Amino acid sequence: MDNSYSMLETQQLVVNELLPDAKGVNLEQTTLPDTVPNDCLRVKILASPINPADLNYVAGTYGDTPELPAPVGMEGCGEVVSTTDAENFPEGSKVFFTDRAGSWAEYVDVPSSAVLPLPENIDPLQAALLKVNPMTALRLLKDFVTLEPGSWVIQNAANSSVGECVIQIAKQLGLRTANVVRREGLEESLTALGADAVFIDDAELKSKVLEVTGSQPALGLNAVGGDSALRMMDTLAPRGTMVTYGAMSRMSLKVPNSFLIFKQLRLDGFWVTKWIAAQSSETLATEYAQLAEWIAQGVLRSSIDTTYPLQDFRAALDHAAQDKRAGKILFTP
Repeated sequence: MDNSYSMLETQQLVVNELLPDAKGVNLEQTTLPDTVPNDCLRVKILASPINPADLNYVAGTYGDTPELPAPVGMEGCGEVVSTTDAENFPEGSKVFFTDRAGSWAEYVDVPSSAVLPLPENIDPLQAALLKVNPMTALRLLKDFVTLEPGSWVIQNAANSSVGECVIQIAKQLGLRTANVVRREGLEESLTALGADAVFIDDAELKSKVLEVTGSQPALGLNAVGGDSALRMMDTLAPRGTMVTYGAMSRMSLKVPNSFLIFKQLRLDGFWVTKWIAAQSSETLATEYAQLAEWIAQGVLRSSIDTTYPLQDFRAALDHAAQDKRAGKILFTP
């Protein structure tokens, strides 16, 4: 198959300086080579989200620090427009990125090993969100505690993108979710996703959860830290496990000695980037295929607020940094 092109002028967002509020990000014109490199694909970006991790990355506060200048965008999906791996990724096929690809762009050249295929009938906006949050939710529910069908899981930040995925994936796995949020008015939307119970995060959390669940959950999922994590630990069963995957409050965990000595709680952490790096290509293909199938079936979806073209990147980045949004902000070049 022909993989030659005239020189392709394309735009991409690049971070040139690590600054708060994404002030070091700029839209730049770049030129892709006239021939796609060996074992690579040329992908036209269909959609790419702005994640909190992206904002931390360009501020220099994420778990890995970019070598500047660096293209930005850790996940997204696109259409193959030229290929040196036509057997696995023919022209016109849809793919999503499993490696950081600088997906805040119009076109990118990526190794075929850095993408996985998508079902033809999948919504590209939902597919663009496949890599991070759905897989984080799946791993949180499967990898730390063996739960029988009908078991309760408690989570804070239940209205976050990962929280929404936890609710929906738990339903597919036959689990029930006790969902903790900071403010009133979220019960209806979370219940519509499949939440079994919704609670306000306050001093009465333990008693309210026990009244509904009838027993203390064995697994808690913490994305907040601080006092919220402390209240969650108080609700967990003896020898229960709390997994921390975020720190929205930017407050450290405070763990009473009694929770470790007498209650014997287990505290663990999870970062999906490390999980992905440790897996074989076969495992990634299998696990992501299940998530993609649920998305295509409509039983797993992420809330989306607004889409922006790359040219409006300043407004998009400012919008994504706001706490009160109706869902994800995405670029749709």
